[in-house]
Amino acid sequence: MNRPTPWPEGVPQDIAHQHRSWKLQRIGRALIVAGIVAAVCGLFGPGLFSRGLAGEKTDLVRAEYFRCVHMQTSNSLHLHVGANAARGGVVRVWIDRRFMERHLIGRITPEPARASVNADRITYDFEVTEPFDGCSMTFDLKPHRPGVLHGSAGTRDHRVRWTQWVYP
Repeated sequence: MNRPTPWPEGVPQDIAHQHRSWKLQRIGRALIVAGIVAAVCGLFGPGLFSRGLAGEKTDLVRAEYFRCVHMQTSNSLHLHVGANAARGGVVRVWIDRRFMERHLIGRITPEPARASVNADRITYDFEVTEPFDGCSMTFDLKPHRPGVLHGSAGTRDHRVRWTQWVYP
């Protein structure tokens, strides 16, 4: 019984090259698996961990946002305001001006009654009915520059902060 030889006669064997090739194949497979895991987790768009929450349910203000977004792609920022935020039928919410200037603002729901801008904040006044038991505001945003964005929002003395990655 003849045993097959790994290489036909006359074909040179380069074992070092073969080991390098196998090593590159293993690295390639690991990169593919890492990319799939990152996509499922939400690094490139909606996924298991793509939505972030800044603040706790018991806080006066909390924010829901996407951690990773693509430039020129619509996403939303949801602010949830607790019952003690209203004064005289108005809820006043501010958002960091630098964060908002890096976005195109689409629609704000509900529509604010007034908006004002100062050096570091954009303030929105929302009219509410009494008794007030909390509400949510949605800001439809579209980032127009890539990079890491640090945002904050609040009402009166309460503030939440978040970080968002914008990919090109």
